[in-house]
Amino acid sequence: MLGSLLGKEEIRSIFAELDQEPGAMNVKADLYGVGGAAMAIPYDSRRATRNIEAIVVPSNEVREAAR
Repeated sequence: MLGSLLGKEEIRSIFAELDQEPGAMNVKADLYGVGGAAMAIPYDSRRATRNIEAIVVPSNEVREAAR
């Protein structure tokens, strides 16, 4: 998927996957999407981006869950 355009549904799917792992580890995490991905979700289903920028709290626990 790297390098391909991500649309609204792909971005939501990635966020949903990220939501699964911390919960399985009993970690509550907040994910704040920024940039093009953040604009694609609420405003325009045709908008696309090549990457997703996000702020994740707590970052260390979520990084471990994502591995």
